Amino acid sequence: MSTLLAAFFLASGGAAEAASPTPDRPTRGYAGHLVAGGTLEVETGYLAANGGSAVPTMLKYSARDFEPRVGLDLAGFGNDAPGLFIGSKFKLMDREGTAMSLMLESALPVGAAEAWTAKAWFLLDAPLGERLGCTFNTGVDFMGGPDIYGVPLIFGLSAPLAGGFSLFGEGATELIDFRLLQDWLVDGGVQWTPTSIVVIDGAIGYEINADVLWLTAGLTVNLGSPGG
Repeated sequence: MSTLLAAFFLASGGAAEAASPTPDRPTRGYAGHLVAGGTLEVETGYLAANGGSAVPTMLKYSARDFEPRVGLDLAGFGNDAPGLFIGSKFKLMDREGTAMSLMLESALPVGAAEAWTAKAWFLLDAPLGERLGCTFNTGVDFMGGPDIYGVPLIFGLSAPLAGGFSLFGEGATELIDFRLLQDWLVDGGVQWTPTSIVVIDGAIGYEINADVLWLTAGLTVNLGSPGG
């Protein structure tokens, strides 16, 4: 199967210069690392939650120290809520496995049911000893206007296993009005790297305040240099 996947993406063009993917999915938090310089990356998947579904999809490109990105929900066009957004990561540091970046992101509401939201987040990846890695995200969220909606607090752990597999878990909450913690979330799952340019994931999560259980599966693929 690994050979078939590699052959498919080589045939698609650009994979000869592809690099290891840097997934942001399927957790709420984001990686502090940027996509490998000069390469294009796509991530997509299927998410099911309380009878609803979504197909979140994002295209990312790394240009030296910043990473422009655009995303949408492929399942949202039928209900006038495509979830379109644009943004970028900006590298602050990347040294000896520790990476820090700033992420700015804004929704582009095009459906009648959609509201404007935006994020300005600090992202950190760091090793914890020889076997564990951690992620930490915080910053400010905006919803419907310039006033700050809340401050996200997200912490995740990951650990490699044999055969290209790794486990991850995450806890998240939001500090609303700088006084109330809500929007609690826990999630966890597995990632598998069948080839050097593909990461496949599966996860389960529970949003405690909203009483929402969700399941997701998807993949991240590094496509190499555009036109490469």
